[in-house]
Amino acid sequence: MRCNLLTPFLKRKDNVPIYKQIVNHIINLAEKNILQPGDVLPPSRQLAQKLSISRYTVTQAYEELWAKGYLESSQGAYTKIRKRPSISRIENRNKNRIDFSSLIPDEKKDILDSLTYSNDGNVYKNKIIDFSVMNLDSSLFPVENFRKSMNEILRKFDPDILNYGNNRGFTQLREWISKRMQFYSIDVTTDEILLTNGISQGLDLLLKLFTERGDIVLTESPGYRIAISLMKFHGLNVIGIPVKEDGMDLKFLRDVLEKLIKNERTAKLIYTVPTFHNPTGITTGQRHREKLLELCYEFSLPIIEDSFEEEINYFDKMVLPIKSMDESQIVFYLGTFSKILFPGLRTGWIAGEKSCIKKLTTIKQISNLSGNPLNHAALFEYCKSGQYETFIKKANKFYSYKMSMAISFMKKYIKNPEIEWAEPSGGYIFWIKTKIDRSHEKELLNICEKNGVKVAAGSDFFIQKPKNTYIRICISSIAENEIEDGISRLSVALNEFLVKHS
Repeated sequence: MRCNLLTPFLKRKDNVPIYKQIVNHIINLAEKNILQPGDVLPPSRQLAQKLSISRYTVTQAYEELWAKGYLESSQGAYTKIRKRPSISRIENRNKNRIDFSSLIPDEKKDILDSLTYSNDGNVYKNKIIDFSVMNLDSSLFPVENFRKSMNEILRKFDPDILNYGNNRGFTQLREWISKRMQFYSIDVTTDEILLTNGISQGLDLLLKLFTERGDIVLTESPGYRIAISLMKFHGLNVIGIPVKEDGMDLKFLRDVLEKLIKNERTAKLIYTVPTFHNPTGITTGQRHREKLLELCYEFSLPIIEDSFEEEINYFDKMVLPIKSMDESQIVFYLGTFSKILFPGLRTGWIAGEKSCIKKLTTIKQISNLSGNPLNHAALFEYCKSGQYETFIKKANKFYSYKMSMAISFMKKYIKNPEIEWAEPSGGYIFWIKTKIDRSHEKELLNICEKNGVKVAAGSDFFIQKPKNTYIRICISSIAENEIEDGISRLSVALNEFLVKHS
């Protein structure tokens, strides 16, 4: 190779280092076949002298080219251009050699498809008001205070805080959670708590520990759609227990359990969201929780209690969690900071029987070697300073005002007798039922978007698809000045839908 091929391309005042300029230029020549496989490059000393640069610079360039597969050399031999596959460019890609779709089991395809909705209706001329997602209002996030907590942790902790942490999660945060749970009359030790990457990971770990493909699990229907999809993704046989006005239908549950025993089958566990149930918004009463626990004791059925919105309570008196009454350690309590503080922290926890927590920790290590000690430490710093308590009061006031507004506007606009909804006692969501057949659900979603409002499809929350068309709306991330407009648009859409099918 002639050295002067490189000379014109060296830009001494360029921000790109000289060695990198050499690398890029030789790659360019090789990709254009100006340099052919087998072409000999000048020795590093010779090229360095010709270009008036250090030999180290040329050596550095040659080493990178070798690492990228463009050069080959051996001791005592010349450095040569090597034949290598060309760099893949989007415009040159051929059809995949592998049909990845064929590798995905049909049951998993169905689950993945059910979690994706694309609108094929008209686009509203103004901004869409999105009631479909359960995000928090970022204007409330305590960014500055949390930044101070993070800075304090970096200042006073040694560099080990950036290393792998305790497998169960930052010890002091687990200690704080243990004390905090006493507020809900739940008495657990630090060793009975495992920090997780949100509630979903907690449920995933429990399913991995207790179930295998084909096992029977029970949950509300309608229920939390991510939980239902996760159960199905594990290949489980999910039996839905209908939800009545006071919560899960316990008579139906007993009938299911007795029928299973008669057929020499058992359910592995039951998953429930007793506080501000997603999607119905129902909070079950104390007596209902006691009956559910008694029933599960009778049938030796573990309970997974999802308390994702335990802290968001602003209308009624607090109902104690099922876990608070559990004297036989059959309840696994899932908690989270995501639905009160900010979701991006991805910090939740499982509280449960000690030996099971130990096993869950081992399972967690397999796929997620460690938690996030820095985030956990900063969260602990924030909580122990008393700022968490202050923030909860602020958040409850903030969201209770939003919910009060939403309820008043629902009463004002959603008055058609063909539509049913109930006032939630807390949380962020409304569950709306129409008397129209579910086969028209997608049409309703399109009509909503045409009118400038997006909602969650109700059928996604059922295990067996319902007879009627349902939708769920969430007001948590909607700006106060958009709540009335959004509910007004929703009313127009619902009325249009009902008129078309009257």
